[in-house]
Amino acid sequence: MSVAPENKRWELPEDRRQQSRRRSAELSVDDEQRLGDDRRLTTDRRGHYVNLFSNESAFVYEALLWLTDNIEGEWGAGPKEHRLEECEAACRVRFEQENDLQAFVSWLEEWDRKHPTAPL
Repeated sequence: MSVAPENKRWELPEDRRQQSRRRSAELSVDDEQRLGDDRRLTTDRRGHYVNLFSNESAFVYEALLWLTDNIEGEWGAGPKEHRLEECEAACRVRFEQENDLQAFVSWLEEWDRKHPTAPL
């Protein structure tokens, strides 16, 4: 269970892409089925994420300003909806590009250094 670390406003969630996804069952799928329109084309959930725990208005405002001004690829922020029972995050930010996530994490670390006593 991911619980907000004490005095932390954010954390990187566990990277499930590192886990094995091998399955022992074999499925038979026609080539025509693979080309069908029913495939998810626009709802790709893959990406790079960071969970935000703080709903402090100054932090949220500055984070959104920074994201808007500095992120090169696509990104989105919204409520944490998946696996709510496992995480107390107030918000989740998704990045298309890993380098954008790394840049945001650097900004978050700098924010924490500059605002060590800010309430969570």
